Amino acid sequence: MVTLLHEMGHCIHNDFKKSQFLGDYKETPMESSELASMTMELFTMDQWDLFYPNEKDLLRAKKDQLEGIINFLPSGMV
Repeated sequence: MVTLLHEMGHCIHNDFKKSQFLGDYKETPMESSELASMTMELFTMDQWDLFYPNEKDLLRAKKDQLEGIINFLPSGMV
């Protein structure tokens, strides 16, 4: 499910880029594109209990997700 939400973030980002007038703004580096997809993951976290009914699994999934984002951001910014 997280992969689906992640990819939806890319789709939404690409849809918003279509309306840009300048061609330079339509192409974004991979690192910037990941911010949109990670944002979609974070926006949906409060609904993850629908997919993780077990509280322990839910907390582990959220923790793993946040750790992954925190680990990516420094290298993504460089």
